[in-house]
Amino acid sequence: MLSGVSMCEFRVYVIGEESEAPLAEDVIAARLEDGKLVVQDILGIRVEIEGGVIGEVDVRTETMRVYRLSLAQNFMRFVQALVAYARGELDASKVRELWAEVRERGDELVEDLSSVRGRL
Repeated sequence: MLSGVSMCEFRVYVIGEESEAPLAEDVIAARLEDGKLVVQDILGIRVEIEGGVIGEVDVRTETMRVYRLSLAQNFMRFVQALVAYARGELDASKVRELWAEVRERGDELVEDLSSVRGRL
């Protein structure tokens, strides 16, 4: 306990199509970096999850469940660029470029829905 505040460390699981697998333990932070979800444990060890999207955080059970989706990484890069553009830190052309990548990847997935299973 630090100054009367208790720490909450999470067990992180990656959710697949038919199961979930443990990924990390004692996680105290999660953040978005370059379109990737990055979790960090109490020792400072970082795990990058490409296309990672937090699906659930449960403080009572100290668990976090993460979906891994290929389209998510493209989309999260776009979101970060949009925020940077709003702050005046990025040119609009970069935002448009990243949105085009999101649309292209989304179109690819929709075009071939029969092969989406196992690829997300």
